[in-house]
Amino acid sequence: MRRLEQLAHLVYLGIRRGVDFQEIDEPAVCISYEDALAYVDWLTLRAGVVYRLPTVEEYRYAASGGQTGNYWWGQDIGEDRANCIGCKTGADGKGTTAAGTFPPN
Repeated sequence: MRRLEQLAHLVYLGIRRGVDFQEIDEPAVCISYEDALAYVDWLTLRAGVVYRLPTVEEYRYAASGGQTGNYWWGQDIGEDRANCIGCKTGADGKGTTAAGTFPPN
Protein backbone atom coordinates (compact mmCIF):
# COMPACT_ATOMS: atom_id res chain seq x y z
CA MET A 1 0.00 0.00 0.00
CA ARG A 2 2.85 2.38 0.70
CA ARG A 3 3.95 2.15 -2.99
CA LEU A 4 0.44 3.08 -4.14
CA GLU A 5 0.43 6.12 -1.86
CA GLN A 6 3.84 7.25 -3.08
CA LEU A 7 2.90 6.88 -6.75
CA ALA A 8 -0.40 8.70 -6.26
CA HIS A 9 1.33 11.52 -4.42
CA LEU A 10 3.88 11.92 -7.23
CA VAL A 11 1.08 12.02 -9.80
CA TYR A 12 -0.72 14.61 -7.68
CA LEU A 13 2.37 16.77 -7.58
CA GLY A 14 2.75 16.56 -11.35
CA ILE A 15 6.31 15.28 -11.29
CA ARG A 16 5.71 11.79 -12.67
CA ARG A 17 8.36 10.71 -15.16
CA GLY A 18 10.52 13.80 -14.76
CA VAL A 19 7.82 16.40 -15.36
CA ASP A 20 8.77 18.97 -12.74
CA PHE A 21 7.91 22.18 -14.56
CA GLN A 22 4.23 22.32 -13.78
CA GLU A 23 2.50 24.80 -11.55
CA ILE A 24 -0.18 23.68 -9.10
CA ASP A 25 -2.98 25.14 -11.28
CA GLU A 26 -1.92 23.33 -14.47
CA PRO A 27 -3.22 19.96 -15.63
CA ALA A 28 -1.28 16.79 -14.90
CA VAL A 29 0.71 15.48 -17.87
CA CYS A 30 2.74 12.37 -18.66
CA ILE A 31 0.61 10.05 -16.59
CA SER A 32 -0.79 6.76 -17.79
CA TYR A 33 -4.24 5.33 -17.26
CA GLU A 34 -2.74 3.10 -14.57
CA ASP A 35 -1.23 6.18 -12.87
CA ALA A 36 -4.66 7.82 -12.85
CA LEU A 37 -6.26 4.69 -11.39
CA ALA A 38 -3.62 4.61 -8.66
CA TYR A 39 -4.34 8.24 -7.82
CA VAL A 40 -8.08 7.59 -7.62
CA ASP A 41 -7.46 4.61 -5.31
CA TRP A 42 -5.17 6.73 -3.14
CA LEU A 43 -7.67 9.60 -3.02
CA THR A 44 -10.49 7.22 -2.10
CA LEU A 45 -8.46 5.85 0.81
CA ARG A 46 -7.34 9.27 1.96
CA ALA A 47 -10.73 11.00 1.71
CA GLY A 48 -12.91 8.11 2.85
CA VAL A 49 -15.19 8.75 -0.13
CA VAL A 50 -15.27 6.61 -3.27
CA TYR A 51 -13.77 8.34 -6.32
CA ARG A 52 -13.53 6.98 -9.86
CA LEU A 53 -12.43 8.07 -13.31
CA PRO A 54 -15.18 9.20 -15.67
CA THR A 55 -16.44 6.81 -18.31
CA VAL A 56 -15.61 7.58 -21.93
CA GLU A 57 -19.14 8.92 -22.40
CA GLU A 58 -18.91 11.14 -19.31
CA TYR A 59 -15.53 12.46 -20.43
CA ARG A 60 -16.78 13.27 -23.94
CA TYR A 61 -19.87 14.99 -22.58
CA ALA A 62 -17.82 17.10 -20.16
CA ALA A 63 -15.19 17.98 -22.78
CA SER A 64 -17.83 19.02 -25.31
CA GLY A 65 -19.95 20.94 -22.83
CA GLY A 66 -22.90 18.84 -23.98
CA GLN A 67 -22.64 20.23 -27.51
CA THR A 68 -22.51 18.20 -30.73
CA GLY A 69 -20.27 20.52 -32.79
CA ASN A 70 -16.54 20.27 -33.40
CA TYR A 71 -15.87 22.37 -30.29
CA TRP A 72 -17.96 23.22 -27.25
CA TRP A 73 -18.32 26.79 -28.57
CA GLY A 74 -19.32 25.85 -32.14
CA GLN A 75 -17.98 24.52 -35.43
CA ASP A 76 -14.97 26.82 -35.93
CA ILE A 77 -11.75 27.02 -33.90
CA GLY A 78 -12.28 30.69 -33.15
CA GLU A 79 -9.86 32.73 -31.06
CA ASP A 80 -8.79 32.72 -27.42
CA ARG A 81 -11.02 29.81 -26.35
CA ALA A 82 -8.52 26.97 -25.84
CA ASN A 83 -4.85 26.10 -25.93
CA CYS A 84 -4.58 24.59 -29.40
CA ILE A 85 -2.70 25.19 -32.62
CA GLY A 86 -4.47 27.94 -34.54
CA CYS A 87 -6.49 29.27 -31.61
CA LYS A 88 -4.51 32.52 -31.44
CA THR A 89 -3.99 32.49 -27.68
CA GLY A 90 -0.28 33.08 -27.44
CA ALA A 91 0.16 29.53 -26.15
CA ASP A 92 -1.07 27.77 -29.30
CA GLY A 93 -0.17 24.26 -28.25
CA LYS A 94 3.25 25.13 -26.76
CA GLY A 95 2.54 23.61 -23.36
CA THR A 96 -0.10 23.51 -20.67
CA THR A 97 -2.05 26.54 -19.49
CA ALA A 98 -3.38 27.22 -16.04
CA ALA A 99 -6.90 26.22 -15.11
CA GLY A 100 -9.27 29.15 -15.54
CA THR A 101 -7.30 30.69 -18.41
CA PHE A 102 -10.19 30.17 -20.81
CA PRO A 103 -13.98 30.32 -20.36
CA PRO A 104 -15.45 27.08 -18.98
CA ASN A 105 -17.35 24.82 -21.30
